[in-house]
Amino acid sequence: MKTKSLANHFAGWSITFSIFAAAVSFFLTGCGTTKSHTGTDFPAPNSMMSSNDVVLKEADHLKIVFPGAPQLNTDPIIRPDGKIGLPIVGEI
Repeated sequence: MKTKSLANHFAGWSITFSIFAAAVSFFLTGCGTTKSHTGTDFPAPNSMMSSNDVVLKEADHLKIVFPGAPQLNTDPIIRPDGKIGLPIVGEI
């Protein structure tokens, strides 16, 4: 008789734990929004820049260094289409 009541006792804890877990997961989920971002919702790029930001443009020279693989180091120039070529990776 004691075994049956013990089983019922643990069954009650299982249900309680399930309800608690569901409540916690409900409160920890993030909120969403249905508002679409059309471009006017975001600040202009210049207003997001700090005084330490650098803007790269066509004909700028870069020095890209891979500390673990010096054979991949490169000095690309930004092309008119805004891309550079890197070994193994290709065009970015």
